Amino acid sequence: MSLMISVSGIRGIVGDSVKPGDIVRFISAFLSSIPDKSNSIALGRDTRVTGEAIESIATGTLIWAGKDVYSIGVCTTPTLLYYTGHTDADGGIMVTASHNPPEWNALKFCNSNGIFLSQVDIKKIKDSLQKDDFGKRLWKNYRSFGKRIDSRNALDMHIQGVLSTINVEKIKKKKFKVVVDPGGGASGDIDKKLLHMLNCELIMINEKPGISFPRAPEPVPENLKTLEKVVKEQSADIGFAQDPDGDRLSIVDERGIAIGEEYTLAICGESYLRKRKTDIVCNLSTSSMIDHLAKRYGVKVYRTKIGEINVTEKLLEIGADFGGEGNGGVIIPSINPCRDSMVGIALILQLMAEEEKPISYYTSLFPRFSMIKEKIKINDYLPEPPASTDFYNILEKLIKKELNASSISTLDGVKVNIGDEWIHIRMSNTEPIIRLFSEAHTSERAQWFIEKGKTLVRTAMNKIKGC
Repeated sequence: MSLMISVSGIRGIVGDSVKPGDIVRFISAFLSSIPDKSNSIALGRDTRVTGEAIESIATGTLIWAGKDVYSIGVCTTPTLLYYTGHTDADGGIMVTASHNPPEWNALKFCNSNGIFLSQVDIKKIKDSLQKDDFGKRLWKNYRSFGKRIDSRNALDMHIQGVLSTINVEKIKKKKFKVVVDPGGGASGDIDKKLLHMLNCELIMINEKPGISFPRAPEPVPENLKTLEKVVKEQSADIGFAQDPDGDRLSIVDERGIAIGEEYTLAICGESYLRKRKTDIVCNLSTSSMIDHLAKRYGVKVYRTKIGEINVTEKLLEIGADFGGEGNGGVIIPSINPCRDSMVGIALILQLMAEEEKPISYYTSLFPRFSMIKEKIKINDYLPEPPASTDFYNILEKLIKKELNASSISTLDGVKVNIGDEWIHIRMSNTEPIIRLFSEAHTSERAQWFIEKGKTLVRTAMNKIKGC
């Protein structure tokens, strides 16, 4: 299986598509793509069993290239980005494969402002790999080696950045009872620090990492049965779940019901827009709940391609200060220009404290939609992912023939709207799969969209296979 290279980072299966030399090559290409005067790089990792080995290779590569390594150790991706953007680090590297299964790992890169690399930046890395003299100018003699510097204050810096923006005293007075499920990922330590500082009674589950994660890594409702049970048994006010690198957040309400990660962005938006009106930026696959939120506050919604850097870039371009992705990723650029589950936790607790209403109340503020997310493995049909242009062109023609669409967007994959219901089909940036997202007024209708989409994808794949 080939490495996946996109704005979501470089990732693959360790020992298969990711080998030691790949780590050296891609870090070298990253260094070749940033200014020569760069002297220091921040480095962190999540809790995957392969992370320590990759971190060691990354540290050695950076030091040999003459860079000082600000070594954070185990941390969340938003912590690494926050630290990079608030210190003199000239860039950052996170060893993670985010929500992918435990056998996956590799690298995410950010610039000196703590912002993920754009499509243009990723192209520079790819171009660097093709040069004949690639990497040769990087290596220093022993007199010019960099050094490793422990940076264990990164978690505290990140927490202070989050707390500086919210009503801490109001939250502390409520003494919320909170259950947190970090899924064995990197967010366990910062969750405990943050919630203890907010005077919460904290119950941690699925905290310890191992060869595998204690639950499936994506914080979607079907993976949160234990969290639902503990919230209900403990009569907790709320439950939070995160993915392995801590950039995505999902909620279990006080009744012990996982409300779905799409509600995270909508409820955080409710919290933020009550205090500051701002336009909203989200991706194409984000729930239509965002449109209803925007209408309530009289602001606009801008939609982008999938990939959080696309959302971040649009937020910065238009000067908006709230956005994210419907997978539980909340972005407030004035705090941290990336998806940040700690920001999400703080905004939700602030809303509950100031309005004195349970979290289940806020789901009632939005129209009821049913969203279904499914995937099709490309290698069930083809040995390698097809050219995206070919696949989408065939798919669009099939959709126009089969569906009476009110609109079709080809900004990223193919998104089909029929009234305010829709299906979005696209090739993943992070795995060799086709993702299908549908949203409709009933689960039956949403499932109809998914089944229709699967049929269209299979037909398109078979057409490509037959060429």
